[in-house]
Amino acid sequence: MTGSTGALEKGRAEITQALELYRSVNDRAGEGLALSILGLTYSSKIDEDKTIELQRQAIEIYDTIGDRHSKAIALNVWATAYENLNEYALALAKYQEALGLFEEVGALDLAAVTTFQIRRVY
Repeated sequence: MTGSTGALEKGRAEITQALELYRSVNDRAGEGLALSILGLTYSSKIDEDKTIELQRQAIEIYDTIGDRHSKAIALNVWATAYENLNEYALALAKYQEALGLFEEVGALDLAAVTTFQIRRVY
């Protein structure tokens, strides 16, 4: 929440602290969530490469624990980073992968949002 109010550095510090706490108790789902949120703080043309790397790490965790819903969210963040880099083919591939996962898990509201994102890229 701190980062969303414009205090990005403070927000990053808090998320990093949460990430360390999740790791200390071996909470893989929490670790993945913290990585995804931390990646969001680098998006919006701040450091898309960092966003992509953090989403890649989160997705590895989600694959390990079988969390397809969270993986789809991380894929959307990854796709947005590619979109911000004007890498539209890569963005579409990630959005489409996310869309498939959202449909598989029945998250139709998020599938609709992802469909809009795909249309925007086209």
